[in-house]
Amino acid sequence: MQFKLTFGLSKPLTLPLSYHSALQGMIYHVLSASPEFSAFLHDDGYARNRRAYKLFVFGTLEGPYRVRDGRITFPGPLSLEIRSPGADFCRVFSGALAAESAVTIGPYRVPLASCELRHRHIEAGRVGIRTRSPLCLTRTVDDGAKKKTLFLSPEDRDFPALLNENFSRKYYAAFGAEPATPVAVERIARPRKYVTQYRRGIYITAWHGEFRISGSPDALDFLYQTGLGSRNSQGFGMFDTV
Repeated sequence: MQFKLTFGLSKPLTLPLSYHSALQGMIYHVLSASPEFSAFLHDDGYARNRRAYKLFVFGTLEGPYRVRDGRITFPGPLSLEIRSPGADFCRVFSGALAAESAVTIGPYRVPLASCELRHRHIEAGRVGIRTRSPLCLTRTVDDGAKKKTLFLSPEDRDFPALLNENFSRKYYAAFGAEPATPVAVERIARPRKYVTQYRRGIYITAWHGEFRISGSPDALDFLYQTGLGSRNSQGFGMFDTV
């Protein structure tokens, strides 16, 4: 399911240029209407081989904006899309929003003009896609002293295989079974690098671009709802079909 939130601003909204964590915090704040589910999702999530997945993804704020001194200001109405394949997430989130007239983004209470529920699905086994929020894929390596997180480029040789492994783990965490078919990804155009500071001292490298993905319609639709690659619940990996 997809949620399109529209905000009717009474005054300009100014956020750090990197506002991923502010939007993630807003989502968890809405979910806190169900403390038990919110705590489960935040603290545990859906596990697979000691890795936990939140099974939701969100895009960027969409609307007119201006950037100055590392801050971004939205002067007028704007919108945000959030997706999840999880029935519990969708039930709690939609129920909580029905009782709200505003949401909390960073330090601000932002008026909620509308929440549109959508039921769009991918029904093909091969589609072209364009990133809505940048695509991130990570690999953890242990050099003997400590573990390091590496951010992979879509041009890296191992990228397709590791992207499929990420998909398989998320799918198993969601459904308790291995996917029937793998997914494959290929670049349509050269991707654009995106680097952001998620929180103080935490930098994330991701990529915007156009790709072609193939697999079973069930697999591709799952990725459409939950996001492609890593860190989906931090606002990475949402895509649209083209």
